[in-house]
Amino acid sequence: MDKETKTIILISTQTSATGSICRIINKLNKSNRKFLTFGKEKIDIIGKRFEDIPKYNHIVLHNRPDFLRMLKNPEDYRYIVNFRDPRDRLCNSFHWMQQHPFHPGESKDEINKRKDEIEKLGIDNWVIQNIKPQYESFLFDFIIKNNNCDMTFATYAELCLNFDRFLLKVSTFLDEKIDAQTYKELDSERCDNLHQNKEWIGGRWKGADILPGRHKNELNETTISVLNEKYKSVLNNMSKYDNENSLSYK
Repeated sequence: MDKETKTIILISTQTSATGSICRIINKLNKSNRKFLTFGKEKIDIIGKRFEDIPKYNHIVLHNRPDFLRMLKNPEDYRYIVNFRDPRDRLCNSFHWMQQHPFHPGESKDEINKRKDEIEKLGIDNWVIQNIKPQYESFLFDFIIKNNNCDMTFATYAELCLNFDRFLLKVSTFLDEKIDAQTYKELDSERCDNLHQNKEWIGGRWKGADILPGRHKNELNETTISVLNEKYKSVLNNMSKYDNENSLSYK
């Protein structure tokens, strides 16, 4: 890069198409900003301290909302914000937790034991037991507190429902033009094409989905009513900040 540009942090809830979004950002990143992932298993990369994120010439995936409050000098960065309807996120997590290692080095036997326990509970009971509105609240507390920072909202719903608008929003924020070849290469990240995309997480893990609203098909009405009440404030914030897709949070 010829000049220093502020590091861009992709702040996101987990299991929210972050893999696809990161691939899109990397493909659009013609300025060669260095890409870093962020989490407990990656701390060594960025100095062993959560707040030691490089200030310039990086793009950083930060998908731990509970640690956003530890970020020093948030005004030093720019932000792409991704979030997903928590009702759908919980459905996704129900399947994810039956297959994915909960921590590095977890054995297959440990995963299978957890899978059996989760299956016995069933999706409605498991979801009710894992309601944690504070998870998303950490994200919105950060957004509201730092509303003077340069942010764009490029969400799971936007990615699924209006792919071209999502690309325009992200490329504009990155100050990168999308040439014809890049646009063609990004076509594999469209929802309609994901099943042919070898990098799509759904090719490796069962239960992945590609549209908002799965909770309406997978949960009973009682569970949905509980979620609607518990996540009322969170859903209102999602509708506010992702207003172009506000109907998906109803």
